[in-house]
Amino acid sequence: MNKEARRSLMEWSPISEGIILACFNTKICNLTIIKCYAATQTTDKDRKEKFYQQLHETITTVRIRGM
Repeated sequence: MNKEARRSLMEWSPISEGIILACFNTKICNLTIIKCYAATQTTDKDRKEKFYQQLHETITTVRIRGM
């Protein structure tokens, strides 16, 4: 990450092994990025369901907080 991006980083949270949330303060607005590495078709069903539940909860949290 370059220096300007580091300065604008407000917070970051590792949600799980495959999900991270990062919030930036930009010149135009606050920007929230959710980076995810989705489960593949070969991943077992329970693990996929857990991943998508965590992703849903993360998106819901961002919407509620208005990030």
